[in-house]
Amino acid sequence: MIRIALRGLWLLWLFPLSLQAQSEIRIDAEYAEVWFTEVVVDLEQRYPIRFFYAPEWVDSLSITLKAQQQSLSEFLPVLLQGTGS
Repeated sequence: MIRIALRGLWLLWLFPLSLQAQSEIRIDAEYAEVWFTEVVVDLEQRYPIRFFYAPEWVDSLSITLKAQQQSLSEFLPVLLQGTGS
């Protein structure tokens, strides 16, 4: 169920963005057991990106990951695979 919701989150996020804009954004981030909603708030404050999701999809998801100069298209699959750990 969570994987389906995360795939839906991925699709909703990608829809309004162009590939050109994605390739220009480089993510530097490190999170250790941080709630998904906190990660999203941090990323939205630091980068010109927006996430759309239903709170019940992510209310128990914890994120642990490190990214150094990753393109947005590289970072998002890692972010979404790293949830629930």
